Amino acid sequence: MKTFPKTLALLSGVALLASSAFAQSVATDPVGYVTVPVKGGGTSIISNGGLLQPISTQGVGSVSGGVVLTVSGASYVVDEFAGSHYVQVASTGEWAAVASNSADTITLEASIADGTDLSFTLRPLNTLDSLFGADNSAGFTGGADFGASDKVFVWGLASQNFVGFYYYNSVDGEWQDVSNNPATVIIYPDEALIVVAQSDFDLTFTGSVQTGAVSAPVAGGGKTSILPNPYSVDLKISESGYESVLNGAGDFGSADKLFVWSSDAQNFSKFYYYNTDDSEWQNVSNATVTDDDVIPVGGVAVVVKASAGDDVWSMAQPF
Repeated sequence: MKTFPKTLALLSGVALLASSAFAQSVATDPVGYVTVPVKGGGTSIISNGGLLQPISTQGVGSVSGGVVLTVSGASYVVDEFAGSHYVQVASTGEWAAVASNSADTITLEASIADGTDLSFTLRPLNTLDSLFGADNSAGFTGGADFGASDKVFVWGLASQNFVGFYYYNSVDGEWQDVSNNPATVIIYPDEALIVVAQSDFDLTFTGSVQTGAVSAPVAGGGKTSILPNPYSVDLKISESGYESVLNGAGDFGSADKLFVWSSDAQNFSKFYYYNTDDSEWQNVSNATVTDDDVIPVGGVAVVVKASAGDDVWSMAQPF
């Protein structure tokens, strides 16, 4: 029987609590690196610091029916992007994974807004290999089995549970799942990772800096959404825009909630949008947030939307 760390239960318990240096490679694709610390002997909830894989191609097209992007004059190889890439629309930040493609059309796995003359990019989706190296160049403690190794967990928004349990098998020399099968998991742009490590170490992510608008789904009805900070700068709670999708209230207990995990302290900072007398973000002690209250680079927002109805959080580039 496998025993999972108590902090993972804490994440699921968030829902219960709710109810009670950059360089420029080309003009349009700035690149850089971000270092994200991982806490040994505890849990870290991380993202890749808003760094993306290089653009495979980009263009201007029209979306119809929510899922078909037509790019006049394109000459793609059939299905060259299927299951491995995603489209992101520059003006809105909406994105969707590619289900299939023809020479001049791209069929998406999920619906985005219809439109014409939409500038878009196509990038590869991340995997454990692309994030951490097929040879574990990131420096996780590996082992011969799941129990002996550092662990990586993926949260499923739809299932409201952990949908993947992964580690680096240092004997087989590959990332594997808890059943010792090769890890083929895709880490989507709006997904974060939970890392349980034996020792402190730093993860260094490199890539293209996310610029422009972004968007991500937020589940309602008391569900928990774990959303990466999508940019390579700290996001101030007061400027995060989450009040557009979360219901405010006069006190923490009555409002939708935003939590920020501290790997050092191994606890959550807790926030809500106070909208009774003044419209402002406050912490659980009803103090107005300061500029020090942030979703850090490489960190995440854990959002519990008690109010009914799923929504989409979006924000403009903050720098």
